[in-house]
Amino acid sequence: MKNLRLVPRVLVVGPVDVGKSTLCTLLLNYAVRMGQKASVCPIWDVGQGYIGMPASMGALLIERPADIEEARASGCVINTCGWVTGTGYRILVHAAEAFEVNVIVVLDQERVYNDLKKQFGNKVKVVHLPKSGGL
Repeated sequence: MKNLRLVPRVLVVGPVDVGKSTLCTLLLNYAVRMGQKASVCPIWDVGQGYIGMPASMGALLIERPADIEEARASGCVINTCGWVTGTGYRILVHAAEAFEVNVIVVLDQERVYNDLKKQFGNKVKVVHLPKSGGL
């Protein structure tokens, strides 16, 4: 059985319209180009419908153009909605714990970044990125 510590599980968080879905797509494309397989999980983002119908939750394995005969490590990129305060923040923390993420990428919200750094300490790598340039 695979060691889950070696499999990247990335939670992407930030307010609305900062590029979370775009970053998830970029990360998945990089993984595929490197010959890896990864899954995308858009959780509770009721406005997105790129995997299933809007308001539904799902997961999709991204594996092209990787050779499906090869045994490679998989990863997971988790896209979230723009609710990052109050109950929304608590849901983000719960999702990070439930998926046992090892990386959290925070877009455009230094306060959320600092809160998550305090919340998880050295257990999870928390990265802060600016809002994507064309958004």
